[in-house]
Amino acid sequence: MKVYSEIVSFLWKTEKESMTKLASFYNLDKSLIDFGHVAKSISEFMKKKFALQNTKFHNFIFHGGKLSEEEISGAELFYGKGKCASCHSGSYFTDFKFYSIPFPQKGFGKNGFGIDYGKYNISHDPSDLYKFKTSSLLDVANTSPYSHSGSVKDLSDAIIYHFDPLKFGFPKDKLKRAEFYKILSLSAQNIYTIGFLNESEVRDLEKFLQTLSYKAVLN
Repeated sequence: MKVYSEIVSFLWKTEKESMTKLASFYNLDKSLIDFGHVAKSISEFMKKKFALQNTKFHNFIFHGGKLSEEEISGAELFYGKGKCASCHSGSYFTDFKFYSIPFPQKGFGKNGFGIDYGKYNISHDPSDLYKFKTSSLLDVANTSPYSHSGSVKDLSDAIIYHFDPLKFGFPKDKLKRAEFYKILSLSAQNIYTIGFLNESEVRDLEKFLQTLSYKAVLN
């Protein structure tokens, strides 16, 4: 297709060094490099870049590594009282489903006026209002800020929003406050199933989440 050849031509103009390396890798004249070669190279990059890596928790489970008392306590909360594993499950620590969590909205949002309707923006199904895909928790301690809009700076606060969002008060803006009531209503079932965690338990849960990091936690 013409559009593919146009993309390749554009890349030769803007990314000549990378395209030259690509041609050299395939041992082809540059005139023979097509979109398929570009697409495959990007695919291989993504597979390598985003491949699962070993973590402290992985080493604990599969290689007899050690966890501290706080990390073990946090793991028990993660898989028990906190109900975290109900959604953050599997190898990627996500079920890839959509839920409503009463995080505050930062910025204009998808709708352009300070409200983001989540999956509803795409599906237009009212049952999808304010729902966002469960995030992976791999390397979560190094990937702040949190929430769909990056409105939560601290990991401990992100945890608390799941079971005690009113700790942070109500939005002062009238429109955002009205929308917040709706989000609370839709997320009530999730909050209902999560046990309340005290400050010590939140700290332990955060310690456990740090064991999912790919590198040393940045403080």
